[in-house]
Amino acid sequence: MIDTGIEVQQIMSRNIQRVSPDTSVGDVLDLMYEHRISALPVVDEAEHCVGIVTITDLVTLLRSTEQTLKSDYPHFDDCLWAIDMVQRNLDSDPVRNIMSEVLVTVSPDVSLERAAKMMVIENVHHLPVMMDRKLVGFLSSIDIARAIAGEV
Repeated sequence: MIDTGIEVQQIMSRNIQRVSPDTSVGDVLDLMYEHRISALPVVDEAEHCVGIVTITDLVTLLRSTEQTLKSDYPHFDDCLWAIDMVQRNLDSDPVRNIMSEVLVTVSPDVSLERAAKMMVIENVHHLPVMMDRKLVGFLSSIDIARAIAGEV
């Protein structure tokens, strides 16, 4: 059981990587790899969180691309040009095309227990933490695990 006195602001990540909707998928992959993270908030110029891009979004993109190639180019395995074309397109496509829109957010003063329940109900692993419609933090399931393990 989570200590009911803990608030999201006590364990949320504050120094978070973020991307704009125009950031390329290639740059997103590089950031995720470099920082060993599985999700990035997507923010507009006013720091409003407009989406989240996750590993799941990237896997979905890769699987759909593979299915398209198989149906349109049955022998694409033998076509290096097709693989090169896909790689170039994936690298340069804007993240807005694959991100998940933010449907669930939390404020910094919400209890950790309530935030965890929201994550379970909504089946998400990350919650943008918003104050005055601006992104101020990011809560992940690993942040909650750290709090339960007493590593906060």
